[in-house]
Amino acid sequence: MQEHLRRRNKLLKILGSRSLAILPAASEQVRNRDNLHPFRQNSDFIYLTGLHEPDAFMVMVPGRSEGSYLLFLRPRDPEVERWDGPMIGLKGAMQVYGADQAYPVDTLDQMLLELKSKSADIQHLLSLPHNGRTVLAWSLNPGELIRTEEHRAANLDARIEAAVQAQKADYKLAFHFDPMIWHRGWEKGYGEVFLKLQKAGIKPENICWISIGSLRFPPEMKDKALDKFPKSSIFTGEMIMGKDNKSRIIKPLRAEMYQFAIKQIKNWSDDLFIYFCMEDMEIWQKCLPPAPQNSAELDYRFAKSLWERFPGLLKDQPIWEDYQSFKTPRRGDTETLAHNIDVEINGKEK
Repeated sequence: MQEHLRRRNKLLKILGSRSLAILPAASEQVRNRDNLHPFRQNSDFIYLTGLHEPDAFMVMVPGRSEGSYLLFLRPRDPEVERWDGPMIGLKGAMQVYGADQAYPVDTLDQMLLELKSKSADIQHLLSLPHNGRTVLAWSLNPGELIRTEEHRAANLDARIEAAVQAQKADYKLAFHFDPMIWHRGWEKGYGEVFLKLQKAGIKPENICWISIGSLRFPPEMKDKALDKFPKSSIFTGEMIMGKDNKSRIIKPLRAEMYQFAIKQIKNWSDDLFIYFCMEDMEIWQKCLPPAPQNSAELDYRFAKSLWERFPGLLKDQPIWEDYQSFKTPRRGDTETLAHNIDVEINGKEK
């Protein structure tokens, strides 16, 4: 499996941070009645996975926090194994074939595609048959920050107008206040963003989710950024190094910004689904309780919100017990709570 890992890592480098890859396995072919042709796996699929199972999908997502390598395949079925031999199953996909996460292949038709951008150039998307399963999402910051820091990106008004056009084309929407950047006058700036969203006619019932997070970066990134953009002011806030080896503003300031944003969102609509990006349980509990205990619970909350707010979008009602079987570690889990905790003692964490 080490050779397949090397090949996948090479693919991840080729993809870069702005792409993903989806690769299907071959399907079994019927010869006659209940007889099948000898199975031959898709050459590209087996080259990257080593997996001989039919009707599977490999998904590679560079930079994904919970792992870049996902497999969708058939769960083990004793009746099928009785006639066709052992199946790999979800645990085998992770333990033997190195998948970071594995899911039943029949969950694919419950999934949504989110396209996240800072662009307003969406005209080519408006007439596509998206079937209501594509979410167009925008990262938002105050207009002045966009002008001075987000070079060559669409301005705030253009992004919001693009969201209005997407709404008219029956796309579902999402917004990401991530990273929120602490700066002088941040309350006024972010308050104006929420006000513009409401005045533009964005309907909360069309928004699938809103994420919130703060600026975070590995130490070497600061020097590289300032070398290219010496006038940038985003690194001027009081920051501390977390145990994930990323710098971020101190927790009291993060909590203050988050609480402000959440209040603005709930004043707009108390029904919107909000979640944190890359935050620990302490922040969740302080700003958006109750904190999810792991990624499985957060995934379940996503699905439950979609089921309740968008009837017909999901085929089956989410059941908590189903999500428990796919439990995976998340930043801020009980076992790794210290992973992101920044305690202001001598500039270090406990």
